[in-house]
Order: sequence, then structure tokens, then C-alpha cells
Amino acid sequence: MKEKGLWLVLHSFLYTLFFIPVFWFAGINYPWLIIVFESHLLIDTQGKFLLWIVKTILKKSAVEEKMERIITLGLDQVLHLLIPLIIALSAL
Repeated sequence: MKEKGLWLVLHSFLYTLFFIPVFWFAGINYPWLIIVFESHLLIDTQGKFLLWIVKTILKKSAVEEKMERIITLGLDQVLHLLIPLIIALSAL
């Protein structure tokens, strides 16, 4: 379990690392990288955060069990795109 957590932190770190040139080119302050790292870590944490969103906001009764995984994967992708977009727009 501990090893899985270390891989998740490493994955989130590498994901964040690739934003450095983008931030430099766009003139975005580097402290925003903390938000990129922490949000990526939260989104990818075993899908628990995403499942909470699906079950709380969409109400589990409204979502068939078969569709829960598909909706969770879609939500994962949307959040991974939405966070950098919010940061880019806030830096304008």
C-alpha cells in the first residue's frame, strides 16, 4: 500500500514537472504548480474523490452500476483538463 502511494506521488510530481515550461512561456506564477500537483494527487487518489462526486452530486440511484465506472473515467478526464484551464484563466 505504501509503495502504491509513493508511485502516485511520483506520478503527480512528473505530471506537474511538465507544466513548468508552459507556466514559464505563459508567464504564470510558479506557486500555481502546487495547485496542479495537489489537484492531480487528489483526482488520482484511487478514484475515491471521483466516486464521492459521482455518488454525492449525481446521486447513486440515478446512476446505473455499469455506468458508474464510465462516468468516473469521464469525470477524471474533465477535471484533469479543467484545473489547468482554471489556472490559465486566473493568470490572465
